[in-house]
Amino acid sequence: MASILGSEAWAKGTSHAIIRWPRALSLTTVLTLVLVLFSLPRAGGAQCSARFFLPAAPFVAVLAVERLRDVRTRGLTALLVAASLALQMCGMGFLRQSKRVNAQITRTAASLTQPGDVIVSDLFWYPEATATLYPSRRMLFAPSPAAFDAIAAAAAERGFPGFWIATATEITGYAPPPTFAAGYVRTRVRDAGLSSLAFYQYERKWKAKRTTEAQSSQRRTEKIFSATANTK
Repeated sequence: MASILGSEAWAKGTSHAIIRWPRALSLTTVLTLVLVLFSLPRAGGAQCSARFFLPAAPFVAVLAVERLRDVRTRGLTALLVAASLALQMCGMGFLRQSKRVNAQITRTAASLTQPGDVIVSDLFWYPEATATLYPSRRMLFAPSPAAFDAIAAAAAERGFPGFWIATATEITGYAPPPTFAAGYVRTRVRDAGLSSLAFYQYERKWKAKRTTEAQSSQRRTEKIFSATANTK
């Protein structure tokens, strides 16, 4: 379209050639929107976005300039441009908040887990939100409750001492069980405080027993030191 407008302006030798093309631009814009609408992904979630309509932006911009030159449509066009800018600024605010939430989720996951740990989640957005942990953690997606059992069995078969589950029961409906048939026991639960997200730690039974004994010993030691301090 840009080449057509340029050739027309060159042929006519006038800068007002663009005004002769409002119908062509309108038709091109509508066709672009229709083609994008019928070709964009429909799986939902993060795939739904106005970025897919970006190919129509140049045509809309040219139409806006052309309409701004016309006194009869200048007011309405200016209003639409202002509304578009306001919407973009509002979107930037939501994007900034989303980045903050993702950063907090990533920090929480990094503080709870160790390099090499396995983190399983059934939240479609979790792998994207914690993408910076991919080099140091094993990130797995569970598309169904049965997938958690399969992953636990695979982890036990390969000798993993434990793994983590990151899920939001209010969103996915999945409630992590106290134990898995593969021999893992839930030993820790940490609420992330964001989007109902919680982290569940699972360990092999023998390791979970040692962990429990170590925690009990630590609590007894703390009580002894506390009693000694009160006596003094």
